[in-house]
Amino acid sequence: MDGLWIGDPRDASMWMDDDEEDVSEVDGDVDADPDDAAGDDPLDGVDPETLPWAPAEPFWPTPEEWAATVEAEAAAEHAHDDPELLDDEDEEGPYTWSFGFGDESEGFVTSMEPLADPGPPLPTPATDLVLVRPDGTRATIAVDHLVEGVGREGSVLTVRFAPTGPRRAPDAMGGRGIAYQYREVDVDVTDGLPTSITTDAPPARTVDDDEDESSWEAEEARLEAARAPWTERFDLSGVEGARWPLHDTDDSTKARAVAELVGVFESLADPGILWTREHPEPRRAASAYRAVEVVVEGEWPATEVVVSFEHSDVPYLRLRRRYRVFDDAGHVEDWTYVTVHLDEDIGSGHIAPRDEAVDGVLDI
Repeated sequence: MDGLWIGDPRDASMWMDDDEEDVSEVDGDVDADPDDAAGDDPLDGVDPETLPWAPAEPFWPTPEEWAATVEAEAAAEHAHDDPELLDDEDEEGPYTWSFGFGDESEGFVTSMEPLADPGPPLPTPATDLVLVRPDGTRATIAVDHLVEGVGREGSVLTVRFAPTGPRRAPDAMGGRGIAYQYREVDVDVTDGLPTSITTDAPPARTVDDDEDESSWEAEEARLEAARAPWTERFDLSGVEGARWPLHDTDDSTKARAVAELVGVFESLADPGILWTREHPEPRRAASAYRAVEVVVEGEWPATEVVVSFEHSDVPYLRLRRRYRVFDDAGHVEDWTYVTVHLDEDIGSGHIAPRDEAVDGVLDI
């Protein structure tokens, strides 16, 4: 009876206790105003070297100011650990908050209403389990509920199923979270596979969440041990078709691609041009980058441009990032708007944490 089990891929959440309407939003393209493109570039003919400098803050705070900032951020982060701030529940159950604005004389208005008690979750539908044997023959077992997993040990077939969809239960934040409830039933297959299983007939046991987590970890460990003897076992060196042919790129194209990417990063520290409502005349604005160094490493197609710099948003660290100029087949990589993406990563904090820096250099 060994083979491949095929089950219902649907998740139990399809039969939850609430019937929420699925609302999708589609971003539409907005045509640009043709009048906006008709005007001349206001920077035509402007030489940045002739512009006055706009006032600027120090590139980095003083060591004392930076230490105070780090201490304040740590204190603010721990301030949210107070469990009393999360206690929005009393003897009447969890609450949901709503906010509104009254008259100016009334000031800011809040109200607090109990969450509505959701109805019971819906029962899940039947599932057909199909055993595909090595010789291609199949055996089908009809189960009266949604099956989440199936396993066999000896002559015992264990079926894990969801009798209903998940329910909404109070959580630590004062709202309602999603709680799945699974059960397991054992079926004796000594005399062969049954054609159907009614989960209400044999004794079924509730699957504990902690037990489920440990079972998942044990299964992952078993699969890893089974894969281990085959990992990196095959050497395909010299085997025809094992590697794709390299793109026919001439030397001038390679050199031009490297030089263009290097040039983009070498200009990171160049000042920008700034004008504001209060000061409509253009001025030079200092860059957020300084001490930029660009190095080319590796042979084609594994050529990399390595850029390192200091940035005003990351005090007292040097940042470094690597960029492949070509892909593994030798085609030139598309790095359009690469500095814009770099600005976004640093400005949004989507970089490695500071404690991963080595000798004052953080690879991002």
